Amino acid sequence: MSVRLCREARGGVFRPVMGLGVVSVAALVVVSLFACGAALAQSPSQIPVGAGTHVTRQPAGSRFRSPTNPPPAVVAPVPVKAPFSWTGVYVGGDFGGSFASNSITSATTGWTSQNLNPAAVMGGAYAGYNYQVSPNFVLGLEADFQGNHSSATFYYPTFDVAPNVQQNWVASLNGRLGIAYDRALFYAIGGAAQAQGSVTATPGIRLFPPTLQPVSRTANLSGWDVGAGVEYAFDPGWLARLEYRYYDFGSFNATNVGAYQPLHVQSSVNTVRVGLAYLFGAPAPVVVTKAAPVATGAAAPVATGAPAGEYHIGDVVLTVSGAATVGTEVRTAQRNARLIFAPNGQKLGVPATATSGANQDDGNLNYAPGSPVSSVAKAFATVDARYQNYGVLFTGKVWGDFTQLYADVPWGNYPNGYTPNTPLGQAGFGSRQQFAGATVQQAYAYTRQTIGGATLDGRIGEINVPWGLQTAIPGGLAFAVNAFDYAAIVRPGAQALEALIPTPGVFTRWSFLQNKATLDAFFLFEGPQSQLPGCGTFFSGADWLPPGCNNVFFNPAFNDPTSFATDFALNKIGAPVAHDANFGVGGSYQADALRTKFGLYYAHVDQPTPVGEGVKTLRTVLVNPFGFFAPGNPGNLNPGYTVAYLGAVDTYTFNFTTQIDRTSFYGEYTFSPNKPVNFNAADIVFALIGPNTPTVLRGIANATPLGGIMPGVDRLQAGNLDLGVRQIIPSVFNASALTLNAEFALKQVYNLPSDLRFGRSEVFGQGPVAGFPCGAGDTPQQLAVQCTQAGYVTSSAYGVRGNAALTYANVFIPGLNLTPSIGLIWDISGWSYDGIFNQGRVAMPLKIRADYGKNYFAEISWVPTLIYATYDNLSDRQFVSFAAGVTW
Repeated sequence: MSVRLCREARGGVFRPVMGLGVVSVAALVVVSLFACGAALAQSPSQIPVGAGTHVTRQPAGSRFRSPTNPPPAVVAPVPVKAPFSWTGVYVGGDFGGSFASNSITSATTGWTSQNLNPAAVMGGAYAGYNYQVSPNFVLGLEADFQGNHSSATFYYPTFDVAPNVQQNWVASLNGRLGIAYDRALFYAIGGAAQAQGSVTATPGIRLFPPTLQPVSRTANLSGWDVGAGVEYAFDPGWLARLEYRYYDFGSFNATNVGAYQPLHVQSSVNTVRVGLAYLFGAPAPVVVTKAAPVATGAAAPVATGAPAGEYHIGDVVLTVSGAATVGTEVRTAQRNARLIFAPNGQKLGVPATATSGANQDDGNLNYAPGSPVSSVAKAFATVDARYQNYGVLFTGKVWGDFTQLYADVPWGNYPNGYTPNTPLGQAGFGSRQQFAGATVQQAYAYTRQTIGGATLDGRIGEINVPWGLQTAIPGGLAFAVNAFDYAAIVRPGAQALEALIPTPGVFTRWSFLQNKATLDAFFLFEGPQSQLPGCGTFFSGADWLPPGCNNVFFNPAFNDPTSFATDFALNKIGAPVAHDANFGVGGSYQADALRTKFGLYYAHVDQPTPVGEGVKTLRTVLVNPFGFFAPGNPGNLNPGYTVAYLGAVDTYTFNFTTQIDRTSFYGEYTFSPNKPVNFNAADIVFALIGPNTPTVLRGIANATPLGGIMPGVDRLQAGNLDLGVRQIIPSVFNASALTLNAEFALKQVYNLPSDLRFGRSEVFGQGPVAGFPCGAGDTPQQLAVQCTQAGYVTSSAYGVRGNAALTYANVFIPGLNLTPSIGLIWDISGWSYDGIFNQGRVAMPLKIRADYGKNYFAEISWVPTLIYATYDNLSDRQFVSFAAGVTW
């Protein structure tokens, strides 16, 4: 399916409810060159502030208290489960991510120290012995061996050499000290470690003959490691763990490395791993009897029904949950020649006819039809500790994408220097864009207080703002106040809790009038910042926008490797951007007579999605024939560009939800008087290059001072209206339920300028500019697409989403439920300011999901495009997704 149509449910509804369910996303939209990132995901459900709905608490009155003068007691047998024992030998396997920190220096040449921080997937085996010395303390000894093929290279232009540091494996022998709470074990680990690493120096061709071969040296390293983890016995013999480990191997000298010896290397590694082991000797859960007093004539205590992952440590309630998923995505559609820049296609040997678009086709060229584009294993863990009315919640995840880490691609990307038939580079990528990593999904302290009949819920830390309705079509309130992790959303097996990126801040909610009314307020200590897929990956629609992707190519005769090698590009330049305060206030009221909940909100928040802006040249004299641009950028005077998260965006919102039996109606309208809307990319580039190139932005460019930032957006008045209905029909087509969803959205720009252009991908060429010829050398078909005002943002755009899902219970075997679904995605008219609607696109989401019990799932999804939109530059990036997982 198109990258704009990443996953679907409810006709494209992404439902990030509290808990661990699979994310279903309808679209990831990349809005022309400078608008990449206005992608589809879904708003968080409105949930109570505090512990969250996934926290199971003991019901009121569950603590049994004897009366002051109880009647005489009798002794009766009460079933009691035997305590779990951690004593025994265990053997298991693990996988996770490694994040090395290396520095390399040449004493011979006088290199300054260079830092290399490669990330990689690691995996291996471990074995050990536990001895439980008391009910709460465990001692142990453990050995492990891990394969860890992490590698990083940098180029040293002064000496024309590319050193590479690689780690092959690590092993350790450690002691463990743990604190046990029945089936949960929290432990510290540390001891001696060994590793094997290698250093390779590859000479360049500028100062050395082409026949000179790389020189490599391998060394075995000794060091130490220390870490901590949590282990849970979800079955009498099976143990699942999440562990952090730090390794320090000091430094070593790699001698005889050509003319650069000795190379002095310092190395350390951080790892996050999940593991599964079998404990031999663990007793099966045995039920014994214990004499307990029962008051005559009084009711016996009743079990509270606490979940298996809940533990009581004095007055502290500890809840632990987690999930692990694996999945892969495979490209299904052929490359479309008109969406590939012709010089790039000629270089790779694939059909290509586009006369522009060099900055948006790397992901298209790297993955042929039938090839996997992403193969991911990942795990999550959530720990919630609550004491009376206070608590702390933490969620983290670890992941590794084996395809992106290790699979060779035929084209390349900026970080790997467009080196063909090697894996993609990821140097400079953000932590969430890395192909393997670990990150925090949420971490905050919370409280709930009752004051004068009102309830105050509050949280502070790494938070998300729980505003916005669940809608199939994005662009509402949730997108105005939260950051989204689009790099995670497009991976197979995406989970709801990984869709949002937390932002440091505080959120409060007052509930009053018997909880029918709420009053909310939040303040963020910094602006939310969404993250996009890395350049060169299958889902990237702008090869220069994410971190680590630092060039905009514009020579119509050069392919990307040639532009890269000659630095014929606008370079990314860091530039300060002023941010405003980030805050919001709002509230809701439940009108019981109308069965409707109304909400009214105001937010003043930085725009979460990044935008590109120009940096004007420092030259005052033209450098023919390229205006102010000089190849190689002598004196660093060339024009360039920067990427920014713009501040001070106001959003006003009204929404409602109505529930009548099995029918739900909902709607949301948002209005922004100062919404950043992206200029057309080609118009920006031509405005920067010189004073005589065609662009409708010449006045804005002339008004920008030398070296100043030329705006990449205009602030316009924009509105987003979304209306939907959901109906559940029980017992139909031999299914237990049929769920129907339908939604309509209208996106408008109320003051769209007639003399400026917004949106539209560069691959469709620059539209007509007064006084300049349009589409010189184009075919009639290309002229019909390029030399028109179609495809640019229109004042109005609208479309619909629909979905039908049948639920079949106990299929084949008890506990196995199947849910097949079919949907509709139809962009009826116009091109929206956020790129969600692309006129003429029609797609049909298909999915089947299997759930076994409450803990296991698998799904297959595919969104074939029935009608291709003329101005959809990602329409040929369709794929099928497979995923499976387990929760605990």
